Amino acid sequence: MPEPGAPAPDPLTAARQFQVLARQAEAAQLLAMLEHQDALEAQERIAELPLHARREARKVPVHQLALDLRMSERTVAVLLSSARFARRELPQMWRAFGEGAVDQQRLRLVADAAVGLESADHVEALDAAAAKKAPESTAVQLRRWLNRYVARLGPEEFARSCEHAQQHRHVHLQHLENGVSLLQALLPTVQAAAIEKRLRAAARGLDWPQPREPEAAETPAHSPGLTSAGSDPTGPDVTDPDLQPHDPRTLGQREADLLAAWLLDGRVGGAPVEASLAIMVPEATLTGESDDPAVSADGTWAAPAQAVRELASTPGSQHRWYEAVTRRASIAEDEILQIRYQGRFAPRRLRDAVAFRDRTCRAEGCSVPAEHCDLDHRIPWPEGPTSGTNLQALCRRHHRMKSHGYLRPPDPVADR
Repeated sequence: MPEPGAPAPDPLTAARQFQVLARQAEAAQLLAMLEHQDALEAQERIAELPLHARREARKVPVHQLALDLRMSERTVAVLLSSARFARRELPQMWRAFGEGAVDQQRLRLVADAAVGLESADHVEALDAAAAKKAPESTAVQLRRWLNRYVARLGPEEFARSCEHAQQHRHVHLQHLENGVSLLQALLPTVQAAAIEKRLRAAARGLDWPQPREPEAAETPAHSPGLTSAGSDPTGPDVTDPDLQPHDPRTLGQREADLLAAWLLDGRVGGAPVEASLAIMVPEATLTGESDDPAVSADGTWAAPAQAVRELASTPGSQHRWYEAVTRRASIAEDEILQIRYQGRFAPRRLRDAVAFRDRTCRAEGCSVPAEHCDLDHRIPWPEGPTSGTNLQALCRRHHRMKSHGYLRPPDPVADR
Protein backbone atom coordinates (compact mmCIF):
# COMPACT_ATOMS: atom_id res chain seq x y z
CA MET A 1 0.00 0.00 0.00
CA PRO A 2 1.18 3.60 -0.61
CA GLU A 3 2.91 5.54 2.12
CA PRO A 4 0.86 8.16 4.02
CA GLY A 5 0.64 11.32 1.95
CA ALA A 6 1.56 9.55 -1.29
CA PRO A 7 -0.85 9.91 -4.23
CA ALA A 8 -3.51 7.19 -4.39
CA PRO A 9 -2.81 4.46 -6.95
CA ASP A 10 -5.08 4.01 -9.92
CA PRO A 11 -8.01 1.62 -9.29
CA LEU A 12 -6.46 -1.30 -11.19
CA THR A 13 -3.21 -1.06 -9.22
CA ALA A 14 -5.17 -0.74 -5.99
CA ALA A 15 -7.17 -3.87 -6.85
CA ARG A 16 -3.94 -5.84 -7.33
CA GLN A 17 -2.54 -4.54 -4.05
CA PHE A 18 -5.69 -5.49 -2.16
CA GLN A 19 -5.52 -8.96 -3.74
CA VAL A 20 -2.01 -9.45 -2.35
CA LEU A 21 -3.11 -8.22 1.08
CA ALA A 22 -6.12 -10.56 1.04
CA ARG A 23 -3.90 -13.52 0.17
CA GLN A 24 -1.42 -12.62 2.89
CA ALA A 25 -4.29 -12.39 5.40
CA GLU A 26 -5.54 -15.77 4.19
CA ALA A 27 -2.08 -17.26 4.74
CA ALA A 28 -1.78 -15.68 8.19
CA GLN A 29 -5.17 -17.08 9.20
CA LEU A 30 -4.27 -20.58 8.02
CA LEU A 31 -0.92 -20.42 9.82
CA ALA A 32 -2.73 -19.37 13.03
CA MET A 33 -5.09 -22.34 12.63
CA LEU A 34 -2.12 -24.70 12.31
CA GLU A 35 -0.44 -23.15 15.35
CA HIS A 36 -3.63 -23.54 17.40
CA GLN A 37 -3.82 -27.20 16.42
CA ASP A 38 -0.14 -27.75 17.26
CA ALA A 39 -0.43 -25.97 20.62
CA LEU A 40 -3.50 -27.91 21.70
CA GLU A 41 -2.00 -31.25 20.67
CA ALA A 42 1.17 -30.44 22.62
CA GLN A 43 -0.81 -29.27 25.64
CA GLU A 44 -2.92 -32.42 25.73
CA ARG A 45 0.09 -34.62 24.89
CA ILE A 46 -1.97 -36.24 22.15
CA ALA A 47 1.04 -37.95 20.57
CA GLU A 48 1.44 -40.08 23.71
CA LEU A 49 -2.13 -41.42 23.64
CA PRO A 50 -3.08 -44.85 22.26
CA LEU A 51 -3.95 -44.84 18.57
CA HIS A 52 -7.73 -45.03 18.97
CA ALA A 53 -7.75 -42.22 21.57
CA ARG A 54 -5.30 -40.14 19.53
CA ARG A 55 -7.66 -40.09 16.56
CA GLU A 56 -10.52 -38.77 18.66
CA ALA A 57 -8.37 -36.25 20.54
CA ARG A 58 -7.16 -34.72 17.27
CA LYS A 59 -10.74 -33.83 16.43
CA VAL A 60 -10.88 -31.38 19.34
CA PRO A 61 -8.93 -28.47 17.74
CA VAL A 62 -10.84 -29.03 14.51
CA HIS A 63 -14.11 -28.77 16.42
CA GLN A 64 -12.99 -25.60 18.23
CA LEU A 65 -11.83 -23.89 15.04
CA ALA A 66 -15.05 -24.81 13.24
CA LEU A 67 -17.13 -23.23 16.01
CA ASP A 68 -15.07 -20.04 16.23
CA LEU A 69 -14.71 -19.52 12.46
CA ARG A 70 -18.27 -20.59 11.58
CA MET A 71 -17.03 -23.32 9.26
CA SER A 72 -17.97 -26.96 8.97
CA GLU A 73 -15.62 -29.40 10.69
CA ARG A 74 -15.02 -31.13 7.37
CA THR A 75 -13.90 -27.86 5.77
CA VAL A 76 -11.54 -27.11 8.66
CA ALA A 77 -10.10 -30.64 8.58
CA VAL A 78 -9.42 -30.43 4.84
CA LEU A 79 -7.82 -26.98 5.15
CA LEU A 80 -5.54 -28.07 7.98
CA SER A 81 -4.51 -31.30 6.28
CA SER A 82 -3.69 -29.58 2.99
CA ALA A 83 -1.85 -26.71 4.70
CA ARG A 84 0.18 -29.03 6.92
CA PHE A 85 1.27 -31.08 3.91
CA ALA A 86 2.18 -27.95 1.93
CA ARG A 87 4.15 -26.43 4.81
CA ARG A 88 6.13 -29.65 5.21
CA GLU A 89 6.57 -30.89 1.62
CA LEU A 90 6.12 -27.81 -0.60
CA PRO A 91 8.31 -25.06 0.89
CA GLN A 92 8.44 -22.92 -2.25
CA MET A 93 4.67 -22.95 -2.71
CA TRP A 94 4.19 -22.27 1.02
CA ARG A 95 6.50 -19.26 0.78
CA ALA A 96 4.65 -17.96 -2.28
CA PHE A 97 1.39 -18.35 -0.34
CA GLY A 98 2.72 -16.34 2.59
CA GLU A 99 3.98 -13.59 0.28
CA GLY A 100 0.58 -13.26 -1.40
CA ALA A 101 1.77 -14.53 -4.79
CA VAL A 102 -0.80 -17.35 -4.76
CA ASP A 103 -4.05 -17.91 -2.91
CA GLN A 104 -5.33 -20.83 -0.86
CA GLN A 105 -7.10 -22.41 -3.84
CA ARG A 106 -3.90 -22.66 -5.89
CA LEU A 107 -1.96 -23.95 -2.89
CA ARG A 108 -4.51 -26.72 -2.41
CA LEU A 109 -4.45 -27.65 -6.10
CA VAL A 110 -0.69 -28.16 -5.98
CA ALA A 111 -0.87 -29.99 -2.64
CA ASP A 112 -3.56 -32.34 -3.95
CA ALA A 113 -1.43 -33.10 -7.01
CA ALA A 114 1.68 -33.71 -4.89
CA VAL A 115 -0.05 -36.07 -2.44
CA GLY A 116 -0.31 -38.75 -5.12
CA LEU A 117 3.41 -38.68 -5.96
CA GLU A 118 5.45 -41.53 -4.53
CA SER A 119 8.93 -40.08 -5.09
CA ALA A 120 10.29 -37.30 -2.87
CA ASP A 121 12.32 -36.06 -5.86
CA HIS A 122 9.13 -35.73 -7.89
CA VAL A 123 7.46 -33.77 -5.08
CA GLU A 124 10.45 -31.43 -4.93
CA ALA A 125 10.41 -30.94 -8.71
CA LEU A 126 6.69 -30.23 -8.67
CA ASP A 127 7.11 -27.69 -5.87
CA ALA A 128 9.77 -25.77 -7.80
CA ALA A 129 7.86 -25.81 -11.09
CA ALA A 130 4.49 -24.96 -9.55
CA ALA A 131 5.93 -22.03 -7.57
CA LYS A 132 6.82 -20.45 -10.92
CA LYS A 133 3.67 -21.46 -12.78
CA ALA A 134 0.94 -20.82 -10.18
CA PRO A 135 1.36 -17.02 -9.76
CA GLU A 136 0.86 -16.43 -13.49
CA SER A 137 -2.05 -18.86 -14.00
CA THR A 138 -5.76 -18.89 -13.32
CA ALA A 139 -7.03 -21.77 -11.21
CA VAL A 140 -8.36 -23.56 -14.30
CA GLN A 141 -5.07 -23.15 -16.17
CA LEU A 142 -3.11 -24.35 -13.15
CA ARG A 143 -5.29 -27.45 -12.76
CA ARG A 144 -4.77 -28.37 -16.42
CA TRP A 145 -1.04 -27.73 -16.20
CA LEU A 146 -0.81 -29.92 -13.08
CA ASN A 147 -2.61 -32.75 -14.88
CA ARG A 148 -0.07 -32.66 -17.69
CA TYR A 149 3.00 -32.07 -15.53
CA VAL A 150 2.28 -34.82 -13.00
CA ALA A 151 1.48 -37.31 -15.77
CA ARG A 152 4.79 -36.64 -17.51
CA LEU A 153 6.80 -36.38 -14.30
CA GLY A 154 6.19 -39.99 -13.34
CA PRO A 155 4.44 -42.04 -16.07
CA GLU A 156 4.45 -45.23 -14.02
CA GLU A 157 3.06 -43.46 -10.94
CA PHE A 158 0.43 -41.84 -13.14
CA ALA A 159 -0.62 -45.17 -14.66
CA ARG A 160 -0.97 -46.74 -11.21
CA SER A 161 -2.99 -43.81 -9.90
CA CYS A 162 -5.29 -44.01 -12.95
CA GLU A 163 -5.80 -47.73 -12.43
CA HIS A 164 -6.62 -47.15 -8.76
CA ALA A 165 -9.00 -44.28 -9.49
CA GLN A 166 -10.86 -46.27 -12.14
CA GLN A 167 -11.70 -48.91 -9.54
CA HIS A 168 -14.04 -46.31 -8.03
CA ARG A 169 -16.05 -45.70 -11.21
CA HIS A 170 -19.76 -45.36 -10.51
CA VAL A 171 -22.99 -43.61 -11.45
CA HIS A 172 -24.79 -41.33 -8.99
CA LEU A 173 -28.33 -39.98 -9.32
CA GLN A 174 -29.63 -37.28 -7.00
CA HIS A 175 -33.20 -36.02 -7.21
CA LEU A 176 -33.40 -32.27 -6.60
CA GLU A 177 -36.21 -29.79 -6.16
CA ASN A 178 -38.29 -28.26 -8.98
CA GLY A 179 -38.65 -31.51 -10.88
CA VAL A 180 -35.02 -31.96 -11.95
CA SER A 181 -32.36 -34.49 -11.02
CA LEU A 182 -28.56 -34.60 -11.16
CA LEU A 183 -26.93 -37.52 -12.98
CA GLN A 184 -23.20 -38.00 -12.42
CA ALA A 185 -20.83 -40.69 -13.63
CA LEU A 186 -17.20 -41.31 -12.70
CA LEU A 187 -15.62 -42.85 -15.82
CA PRO A 188 -12.17 -43.39 -17.33
CA THR A 189 -11.21 -40.08 -18.95
CA VAL A 190 -10.73 -41.48 -22.46
CA GLN A 191 -14.28 -42.85 -22.40
CA ALA A 192 -15.70 -39.66 -20.91
CA ALA A 193 -13.91 -37.47 -23.47
CA ALA A 194 -15.26 -39.61 -26.32
CA ILE A 195 -18.80 -39.30 -24.91
CA GLU A 196 -18.34 -35.54 -24.62
CA LYS A 197 -17.20 -35.22 -28.25
CA ARG A 198 -20.00 -37.40 -29.61
CA LEU A 199 -22.64 -35.62 -27.55
CA ARG A 200 -21.40 -32.17 -28.57
CA ALA A 201 -21.22 -33.14 -32.25
CA ALA A 202 -24.75 -34.57 -32.25
CA ALA A 203 -26.17 -31.59 -30.36
CA ARG A 204 -24.57 -29.09 -32.73
CA GLY A 205 -25.95 -31.07 -35.67
CA LEU A 206 -29.48 -30.65 -34.34
CA ASP A 207 -29.18 -26.87 -34.72
CA TRP A 208 -29.06 -27.07 -38.51
CA PRO A 209 -32.44 -26.58 -40.25
CA GLN A 210 -34.00 -30.02 -40.70
CA PRO A 211 -36.20 -31.50 -43.49
CA ARG A 212 -39.91 -31.07 -42.77
CA GLU A 213 -40.63 -34.74 -43.48
CA PRO A 214 -38.47 -37.39 -41.72
CA GLU A 215 -38.39 -39.44 -44.94
CA ALA A 216 -37.18 -36.55 -47.08
CA ALA A 217 -33.47 -36.63 -46.27
CA GLU A 218 -30.98 -37.10 -43.50
CA THR A 219 -28.72 -34.18 -42.63
CA PRO A 220 -25.42 -35.47 -41.21
CA ALA A 221 -24.85 -34.30 -37.68
CA HIS A 222 -21.45 -32.72 -37.37
CA SER A 223 -19.51 -30.23 -35.30
CA PRO A 224 -18.29 -27.19 -37.22
CA GLY A 225 -15.45 -26.87 -34.69
CA LEU A 226 -13.28 -23.85 -35.44
CA THR A 227 -15.14 -21.38 -37.63
CA SER A 228 -14.26 -18.03 -39.10
CA ALA A 229 -16.14 -14.87 -38.17
CA GLY A 230 -19.09 -16.83 -36.83
CA SER A 231 -20.20 -18.37 -40.14
CA ASP A 232 -19.70 -21.70 -41.86
CA PRO A 233 -20.06 -22.01 -45.65
CA THR A 234 -20.77 -25.75 -45.41
CA GLY A 235 -24.11 -25.37 -43.59
CA PRO A 236 -27.48 -25.95 -45.28
CA ASP A 237 -29.33 -23.20 -47.10
CA VAL A 238 -31.64 -21.72 -44.46
CA THR A 239 -33.81 -20.17 -47.20
CA ASP A 240 -34.81 -23.59 -48.56
CA PRO A 241 -38.63 -23.85 -48.20
CA ASP A 242 -38.36 -27.59 -47.52
CA LEU A 243 -36.38 -26.96 -44.34
CA GLN A 244 -37.88 -26.01 -40.99
CA PRO A 245 -36.25 -23.39 -38.69
CA HIS A 246 -33.31 -24.31 -36.50
CA ASP A 247 -33.78 -26.01 -33.14
CA PRO A 248 -34.71 -23.33 -30.55
CA ARG A 249 -33.08 -25.20 -27.64
CA THR A 250 -29.71 -24.11 -26.27
CA LEU A 251 -26.69 -26.32 -26.88
CA GLY A 252 -26.77 -27.46 -23.24
CA GLN A 253 -30.46 -28.35 -23.49
CA ARG A 254 -29.89 -30.36 -26.67
CA GLU A 255 -27.01 -32.24 -25.05
CA ALA A 256 -29.15 -33.10 -22.01
CA ASP A 257 -32.06 -34.29 -24.17
CA LEU A 258 -29.77 -36.38 -26.38
CA LEU A 259 -28.09 -38.03 -23.40
CA ALA A 260 -31.48 -38.92 -21.91
CA ALA A 261 -32.62 -40.38 -25.24
CA TRP A 262 -29.45 -42.42 -25.66
CA LEU A 263 -29.67 -43.87 -22.16
CA LEU A 264 -33.40 -44.62 -22.36
CA ASP A 265 -33.61 -46.35 -25.73
CA GLY A 266 -30.35 -45.84 -27.60
CA ARG A 267 -31.81 -43.33 -30.08
CA VAL A 268 -29.45 -40.88 -31.76
CA GLY A 269 -32.13 -38.88 -33.54
CA GLY A 270 -31.89 -40.56 -36.93
CA ALA A 271 -28.70 -38.78 -38.01
CA PRO A 272 -25.19 -40.26 -38.11
CA VAL A 273 -22.73 -38.61 -35.78
CA GLU A 274 -19.11 -37.85 -36.65
CA ALA A 275 -16.97 -36.92 -33.65
CA SER A 276 -13.22 -37.04 -33.16
CA LEU A 277 -11.04 -37.30 -30.07
CA ALA A 278 -7.82 -35.29 -30.47
CA ILE A 279 -4.82 -36.33 -28.39
CA MET A 280 -1.06 -35.87 -28.53
CA VAL A 281 0.92 -39.03 -27.89
CA PRO A 282 4.66 -39.78 -28.20
CA GLU A 283 5.49 -42.21 -31.00
CA ALA A 284 7.45 -44.36 -28.54
CA THR A 285 4.28 -44.77 -26.46
CA LEU A 286 2.37 -46.13 -29.45
CA THR A 287 5.12 -48.64 -30.23
CA GLY A 288 5.38 -49.76 -26.61
CA GLU A 289 8.94 -48.48 -26.18
CA SER A 290 7.77 -45.92 -23.60
CA ASP A 291 4.94 -45.46 -21.12
CA ASP A 292 4.84 -41.68 -21.38
CA PRO A 293 1.20 -40.53 -21.19
CA ALA A 294 -0.86 -38.85 -23.88
CA VAL A 295 -2.36 -35.39 -23.45
CA SER A 296 -5.56 -34.04 -24.97
CA ALA A 297 -5.15 -31.42 -27.67
CA ASP A 298 -6.56 -28.70 -25.40
CA GLY A 299 -4.35 -29.81 -22.49
CA THR A 300 -7.26 -30.44 -20.12
CA TRP A 301 -6.52 -34.10 -19.37
CA ALA A 302 -3.93 -36.84 -19.68
CA ALA A 303 -4.34 -40.55 -20.34
CA PRO A 304 -2.05 -43.47 -19.40
CA ALA A 305 -0.06 -45.16 -22.15
CA GLN A 306 -1.95 -48.47 -22.13
CA ALA A 307 -5.32 -46.75 -22.56
CA VAL A 308 -4.00 -44.83 -25.58
CA ARG A 309 -2.51 -47.95 -27.17
CA GLU A 310 -5.86 -49.71 -26.78
CA LEU A 311 -7.63 -46.73 -28.32
CA ALA A 312 -5.23 -46.65 -31.28
CA SER A 313 -5.69 -50.38 -31.97
CA THR A 314 -9.49 -50.48 -31.62
CA PRO A 315 -10.93 -52.32 -34.67
CA GLY A 316 -13.06 -50.12 -36.91
CA SER A 317 -11.70 -46.84 -35.57
CA GLN A 318 -10.60 -44.27 -38.12
CA HIS A 319 -7.52 -42.24 -37.23
CA ARG A 320 -5.99 -39.12 -38.76
CA TRP A 321 -2.33 -38.78 -37.82
CA TYR A 322 -0.42 -35.49 -37.60
CA GLU A 323 3.24 -35.16 -36.69
CA ALA A 324 4.22 -32.56 -34.10
CA VAL A 325 7.93 -32.04 -33.50
CA THR A 326 9.81 -30.55 -30.58
CA ARG A 327 12.98 -29.82 -32.54
CA ARG A 328 13.21 -26.95 -35.03
CA ALA A 329 10.78 -27.91 -37.77
CA SER A 330 11.81 -28.33 -41.38
CA ILE A 331 9.72 -26.82 -44.16
CA ALA A 332 8.14 -30.20 -44.86
CA GLU A 333 7.22 -30.85 -41.23
CA ASP A 334 5.66 -27.43 -40.73
CA GLU A 335 3.95 -27.21 -44.10
CA ILE A 336 0.36 -27.41 -42.79
CA LEU A 337 0.76 -24.21 -40.80
CA GLN A 338 3.00 -22.47 -43.37
CA ILE A 339 0.98 -22.98 -46.55
CA ARG A 340 -1.25 -20.12 -47.67
CA TYR A 341 -4.70 -21.39 -48.54
CA GLN A 342 -7.05 -19.76 -51.02
CA GLY A 343 -10.13 -18.06 -49.65
CA ARG A 344 -11.19 -16.97 -46.19
CA PHE A 345 -12.14 -20.31 -44.64
CA ALA A 346 -9.47 -22.74 -43.49
CA PRO A 347 -9.60 -26.40 -44.56
CA ARG A 348 -10.07 -29.16 -41.99
CA ARG A 349 -6.37 -30.03 -41.77
CA LEU A 350 -5.45 -26.43 -40.98
CA ARG A 351 -8.23 -26.07 -38.39
CA ASP A 352 -6.96 -29.22 -36.66
CA ALA A 353 -3.36 -27.99 -36.74
CA VAL A 354 -4.27 -24.61 -35.22
CA ALA A 355 -6.34 -26.32 -32.50
CA PHE A 356 -3.39 -28.56 -31.60
CA ARG A 357 -1.00 -25.61 -31.54
CA ASP A 358 -3.16 -23.18 -29.56
CA ARG A 359 -4.96 -25.64 -27.24
CA THR A 360 -7.24 -22.88 -25.90
CA CYS A 361 -8.42 -19.41 -26.80
CA ARG A 362 -5.31 -17.28 -27.25
CA ALA A 363 -6.63 -14.43 -25.09
CA GLU A 364 -4.60 -14.22 -21.90
CA GLY A 365 -6.26 -16.07 -19.03
CA CYS A 366 -8.95 -17.74 -21.19
CA SER A 367 -9.36 -21.51 -20.98
CA VAL A 368 -12.04 -22.19 -23.63
CA PRO A 369 -10.78 -25.18 -25.71
CA ALA A 370 -9.54 -24.16 -29.14
CA GLU A 371 -11.91 -26.55 -30.91
CA HIS A 372 -14.85 -24.56 -29.47
CA CYS A 373 -13.40 -21.23 -30.61
CA ASP A 374 -13.63 -19.13 -33.76
CA LEU A 375 -10.67 -19.21 -36.13
CA ASP A 376 -9.54 -15.59 -36.30
CA HIS A 377 -7.25 -13.91 -38.82
CA ARG A 378 -4.69 -11.84 -36.89
CA ILE A 379 -4.47 -9.54 -39.92
CA PRO A 380 -8.03 -9.46 -41.29
CA TRP A 381 -8.68 -11.29 -44.55
CA PRO A 382 -8.13 -10.56 -47.42
CA GLU A 383 -5.18 -8.36 -46.41
CA GLY A 384 -3.98 -11.17 -44.15
CA PRO A 385 -3.55 -14.70 -45.55
CA THR A 386 -5.39 -17.84 -44.51
CA SER A 387 -2.39 -19.63 -43.01
CA GLY A 388 -1.31 -20.98 -39.66
CA THR A 389 0.97 -18.01 -39.04
CA ASN A 390 -1.97 -15.59 -39.41
CA LEU A 391 -4.66 -17.67 -37.72
CA GLN A 392 -5.42 -18.01 -34.03
CA ALA A 393 -8.15 -19.55 -31.89
CA LEU A 394 -10.33 -16.97 -30.12
CA CYS A 395 -13.51 -17.74 -28.21
CA ARG A 396 -16.57 -15.83 -29.38
CA ARG A 397 -16.34 -13.36 -26.46
CA HIS A 398 -12.70 -12.44 -27.10
CA HIS A 399 -13.14 -12.59 -30.88
CA ARG A 400 -15.76 -9.84 -30.64
CA MET A 401 -13.56 -7.80 -28.30
CA LYS A 402 -10.67 -8.10 -30.75
CA SER A 403 -12.88 -7.10 -33.70
CA HIS A 404 -13.85 -3.89 -31.87
CA GLY A 405 -10.27 -3.13 -30.86
CA TYR A 406 -10.64 -3.85 -27.13
CA LEU A 407 -8.41 -6.93 -26.86
CA ARG A 408 -4.66 -6.74 -26.39
CA PRO A 409 -3.05 -8.82 -29.16
CA PRO A 410 -2.39 -12.32 -27.74
CA ASP A 411 1.18 -13.60 -27.59
CA PRO A 412 1.52 -15.96 -30.58
CA VAL A 413 4.22 -18.07 -28.92
CA ALA A 414 3.17 -18.14 -25.26
CA ASP A 415 3.24 -21.56 -23.59
CA ARG A 416 -0.25 -22.84 -22.93
